[in-house]
Amino acid sequence: MQPPHDARALAHAHQKSLLLSTPAAVPNPSAPPDDPGAGRTDRHLIATAYYAWSARHTAWIAGVLGFDEDRHTYEELAHRVRQAFIDAYVLPSRLMTSDTQTAYAVALQFGLLPGPAARTAAGDRLAELVAAGGHTIQTGFIGTPLVAPALSSTDHVDTAYSLLLQQECPSWLYALKHDATTVWERWDSMLPDGTVNPGEMTSFSHYALGAIAQWLHTTAAGLTAAAPGYRDIVFRPRPGGGVTWAFAAHESPYGRVAIRWELHASGIEVYTTVPPGRKRGSSGPTAA
Repeated sequence: MQPPHDARALAHAHQKSLLLSTPAAVPNPSAPPDDPGAGRTDRHLIATAYYAWSARHTAWIAGVLGFDEDRHTYEELAHRVRQAFIDAYVLPSRLMTSDTQTAYAVALQFGLLPGPAARTAAGDRLAELVAAGGHTIQTGFIGTPLVAPALSSTDHVDTAYSLLLQQECPSWLYALKHDATTVWERWDSMLPDGTVNPGEMTSFSHYALGAIAQWLHTTAAGLTAAAPGYRDIVFRPRPGGGVTWAFAAHESPYGRVAIRWELHASGIEVYTTVPPGRKRGSSGPTAA
């Protein structure tokens, strides 16, 4: 099998411009109703972060397929774009040039910070921004899948739970207060007075903001694949926020994988289901 003939030429061409600029904004449900692209985070920061992320994944794919020269090319590209991102968007104070929840979440989850101290500072600032916003979420399509995992990975699980359990808009539970049975496209697709948001992007059935389900599955419940297809499984529940039980299950190619945990005065009880012949790992639950 041969790689696409222009793969290396394309990679080398992109290396000439490591910081991306995008002519159009990413739709943001937190934006004003009449301007859904008016997000708070620098769109060039977002584009460059995804450039580095995409190059890194392309290198991984090339390695799996045995295209070693392409793997090396894209690894080098990913390294250079990452460094360009750090130089352009991470300040000497370790704050981001865009001081937003999305900017910190993207940098943390995409590995675009210069070291452990910078990760700690970014996690602390992200938690501060969430608290300053009254534990309401201030992200759109880009940041929403990343903000709770970014908080959890920097020892702010308590803040992630506060974000999850917030009921004022913008939040996940705001929609439930308004009898939602689906995930909305905007945080405020229905306004507090029960009227429909008059702007664009006002669908009442949209996948993007439901990305918190992954965090519920892997962190709150504590069920994570340790190898492709759940060939190996890790159980690590992280209780918090006053939640007293959680359950998650996945129908893997090898059979059903599941976990249920319950908090009691005496401690925590954890029940797991693992398909025959699969390797299971676990670590003690971490309370927020």
